[in-house]
Amino acid sequence: MKRNKRQLKLIEIINNQDVETQGELMELLSAAGFSTTQATISRDINDLGILKTLTPNKRYKYVCPPDEKENMTNKYNNLFKEAVLSIRSAQNIIVVKTIIGSANSAAAFIDNLNITEIIGTLAGDDTILLVVVDEYSAEMVKRKLNAYLQ
Repeated sequence: MKRNKRQLKLIEIINNQDVETQGELMELLSAAGFSTTQATISRDINDLGILKTLTPNKRYKYVCPPDEKENMTNKYNNLFKEAVLSIRSAQNIIVVKTIIGSANSAAAFIDNLNITEIIGTLAGDDTILLVVVDEYSAEMVKRKLNAYLQ
């Protein structure tokens, strides 16, 4: 479980920041409460299929490769399964509870599903709030999300 939480945070960091080195990743993970080594980060990067790419401003940063999207989707799905504790709805609102520090990564997975009935997604530290077009759609979206937990 610790590994999955760390990998969720690593993905979140890479998706939200331009990170050039494993040393930077180690510092950012440490600031988020994950004490780790460079060797562990290297293994995580390899497991997740993360690569370095050259940015327009001639600096390198870590990214998930586009041609590995299906493999990454499977990995994100596995991380989603590990992170989500519960999915509940009330009218056109869905609340997804996650393990601490995992809501942003789980919300990114949900956003990437491109479910048209979801109007908006808001993630905190351990809670995701989804606004859905109507109550009927909320139940349908809840069923779809629960299917990813199987």
